[in-house]
Amino acid sequence: MPTKKTPRERLDDAALRAAVEGRSVLEVAHAEDLGEHLREWRTAKGLSLRVAAADLGIPYSILQKLETGGRAKTPDVDFLERVALVYSVPTPEVFRAAGYSLREVRDVRDAVDQAFRELVLDPRLCPTGMDPRWLDSFSTKQKGQWLEFAYKLFQFYETEGFDPVDREVVKMVSAGEVQ
Repeated sequence: MPTKKTPRERLDDAALRAAVEGRSVLEVAHAEDLGEHLREWRTAKGLSLRVAAADLGIPYSILQKLETGGRAKTPDVDFLERVALVYSVPTPEVFRAAGYSLREVRDVRDAVDQAFRELVLDPRLCPTGMDPRWLDSFSTKQKGQWLEFAYKLFQFYETEGFDPVDREVVKMVSAGEVQ
């Protein structure tokens, strides 16, 4: 059974998805006044707590706690995206109200490029015959997808205790038998 991800890990996953999709990336710090914003946006749409909770896909009691400040935990990115959709509020505004700060996509692309470069050029992982000049031929989206693949492969190995790679195939590739 996979281990439950921490809020930081979920945020990192969301940041990687955002980078791959070319959207802004988020950093979080708990915002005390999120509940006030949620109530304001809900009432501006003319929705009751029960209707809004149903539209957001959460129990009524959770939305009530969020609005009254009875819940100190900052909601996750997926929930905030639903808030933006249901309440017709720009997503960046919802994120800022929740304490998330947006970084420019350019910074994200640089971060993805750097992480990909470090992964692929690590002497312990570097594919046979990898020429560092080839790294620039991959798009940021492709680099992000390969980083996600590497992360999922690691998680799979860690949680399942199973090595999904056929070692004989890897030996053939390393020996140059596969072109």
